[in-house]
Amino acid sequence: MSAHTLEQLKQSLHGDIVIPSDPDYLSAISRWAINAARHAKVITFAKDVDDISLALCYAKENKLSLAIRGGGHNAVGASSAQDGLVIDLSRYMNQVRVDPARRLAYVQGGAVWKDVDEAAMQHGLATVGGTVNHTGVGGLTLGGGFGWLQGSHGLTVDNLVKAVVVLSDGTAVTASANENSELFWAIRGGGCNFGICAEFVFKLHAQRRTVFAGNLVFDAEKVEKLMSVIREWYSKASEKEVAFLTCYKDAQLDKARAITFVSVFYNGTKMEGKSKFKAFLDLGPTEDTTAEIPYEMLNGLYNQYYEPGFARHMRGFRYDLVSSRVGPIRQVLERLNSLPFKEKNLSMTVMFEYNSFVKVNAVSNEAMALARHSLNNGLVLMGWSEDTPRYMMYAREVVWEILQMVSPGQRFFTGNREGFQYGEDQDHRVSSTIKGEALYGAEKYKKLQRLKRKYDPDVIFNKWFIIEPASEEENGIKVRL
Repeated sequence: MSAHTLEQLKQSLHGDIVIPSDPDYLSAISRWAINAARHAKVITFAKDVDDISLALCYAKENKLSLAIRGGGHNAVGASSAQDGLVIDLSRYMNQVRVDPARRLAYVQGGAVWKDVDEAAMQHGLATVGGTVNHTGVGGLTLGGGFGWLQGSHGLTVDNLVKAVVVLSDGTAVTASANENSELFWAIRGGGCNFGICAEFVFKLHAQRRTVFAGNLVFDAEKVEKLMSVIREWYSKASEKEVAFLTCYKDAQLDKARAITFVSVFYNGTKMEGKSKFKAFLDLGPTEDTTAEIPYEMLNGLYNQYYEPGFARHMRGFRYDLVSSRVGPIRQVLERLNSLPFKEKNLSMTVMFEYNSFVKVNAVSNEAMALARHSLNNGLVLMGWSEDTPRYMMYAREVVWEILQMVSPGQRFFTGNREGFQYGEDQDHRVSSTIKGEALYGAEKYKKLQRLKRKYDPDVIFNKWFIIEPASEEENGIKVRL
């Protein structure tokens, strides 16, 4: 089945088509970050795999750049296509089906994590699903996926059993450990370089109905004591405990200065949680929102800091716990307090994450494309309301400045808690190969290049982090899995 003209595409597609003259065009191209919107020529809201294949082939035949929209949470426009075609899975292909007997979730490519959390918890089950529940399932999974449950169950991608992938020629295949295993190896960490994931199948795990979680806000004067408590706690923390330290300020905040808060999580009761985080509570937080909450609410705790409707610029970093964090955190707070938040309507988040890596690093580094490490992840994120090049330039400068404070000397700032979304910028000052080797390791990147040549030689899938196909000579080396 093929469509050579837009009219033929409209007649053949089961879903919807939106073009610039349609009244709902602006809403169709809108994204979580307003600076990620692009003016596409055609937006197709796919209803099934046939729609995906049809739209993909139409884009190729008409030489239109292609983008895939799942959750639309990427801040640099990876789910948008200027003057191109967008295959949008969010309107119709957002269903979740749970098989409680086999403990599997069948998740369509346009679903967000809220959909998964709620469907699975109807059966007392859960999987690792990030920390913001309006994030798309696809982006987080294909880039790795850290989350509250990683200590117990590893990364999101470690829980991926199989996927239905539409390849660059329009055919749909199943990728798993037993079927198209080389493709399965590549998509787990290789992002959207190899095809369009129409469906994911995840392992589910027994999950209690309520958990202990919330925020503890501390005065800046207590940073040194707070870091001492964090280090002591983290040295003994179980796989069921998580803490995120955040320095935050925005234009609407009632406080004159930036705030420091710790988001805590324990997969147990309120009494158990308060015991696990007693040292934090003994410091005397100025605010304490911790409580025993339904599990489904857990991944929504951070939503208020990541609401849609703002321009965003974010970068990830990695850090170890050998050096003290007190100095960098004081620097960050001082810099945040000096920024013109009211004047520019800014928000700023600098986050340090403390999760267990035992299950994460129990998986072999060769098991999939994703590179594993034992360093902690962090995030620097700026938001603002006026989407102009001037503001973007300002955001880049400030974010880069703060990155140098928290992780000096790091060449590429990435992380995979929310997929590659933490490494938003593509640094055009260096070649893709140099960056690819930094992200994956030299041998893995070569393997990914060979698989890119096999599955997408024309680089149809060229958003997010682009893997360059191997040359003919390099492709002569057999790929061993």
